Amino acid sequence: MQSTIYFPELQWHSDDVTFTDTFRVLELASYDGIVGLDWLGKYSPMLTHWEQNWLSFQHEGRRVVLHGARQRQCTHALVELHSLHEVTEQQQQIPPVVQSILDQFSSVFEAPTGLPPCRRYDHHIPLILGFADSLNSIVPCHT
Repeated sequence: MQSTIYFPELQWHSDDVTFTDTFRVLELASYDGIVGLDWLGKYSPMLTHWEQNWLSFQHEGRRVVLHGARQRQCTHALVELHSLHEVTEQQQQIPPVVQSILDQFSSVFEAPTGLPPCRRYDHHIPLILGFADSLNSIVPCHT
């Protein structure tokens, strides 16, 4: 997945804590954002509790705890965008070793155009009759 647009030094807030980071724009289907290794490294060392869905680190002299999405909880955020910068060809240059693998297996990296073929063991999720109608009244919340 490539990104050609980014927001340098974007200020964002979580509760009463302000962060300044560079954000890249990606076409994500089900997430509002994903932190990368660069972000994790910037705020390391940190403590994480994967089962309780939180991470904690020091930021500007204080301990900050960020919680992931929880069931039936919705957190709203406002992001103010000041400028867009396009990534240049030089910044996006793919190393020759990686490019040769991409070329060799190009069919693997093509965007899908439909559903996968039927297989001997297809996965399915049994649905509860009438339950889908109640889902129409639920508003999705992404944090």
